[in-house]
Amino acid sequence: MDIFEPEDDLETSDAPPDKRKTAETPAMKAEPTPAPQRETVLLLDDIDDLRYVLKEVLEVLGYEVISCEGGKAALEILGAAERLPHLIICDISMPGMDGYTFFREVRKNPAWNRIYFVFMSGSKDDRRAALEHGADDYVAKPFPIADLMVVLDKYHTWLKSRNV
Repeated sequence: MDIFEPEDDLETSDAPPDKRKTAETPAMKAEPTPAPQRETVLLLDDIDDLRYVLKEVLEVLGYEVISCEGGKAALEILGAAERLPHLIICDISMPGMDGYTFFREVRKNPAWNRIYFVFMSGSKDDRRAALEHGADDYVAKPFPIADLMVVLDKYHTWLKSRNV
């Protein structure tokens, strides 16, 4: 069964494709369905190379990523955002405002305190402290992409449980 059957008035010669007549079907005239809104990640890390690589990986996975190098910049981004991020991935040890201080500021704001929050750190010892502070998850740096995928799976499980 053909999906498209040429009409009698169509030229089906060996002419180049740009010179051939084409028929418009009703589906071709309709406006394309807009893509679903991508989930946004706010990514904070003071190490440029790591921030760049994580941003690239998250974008390949289909996320829109806003990245910055510290807590003060991230608070400005959140304050000016028309659409809040769905997920924050934040380094703990950063100059200026560290991750814990940034986390407390996020949780103080009723509009921001429901954003899924993941801490990352170069110290495996920070896991307990991060979760005791109230973070939703933690990943130790450096980490393989598989560990990031586990964190994202947990985020999606959490998201589904909130929509039920």
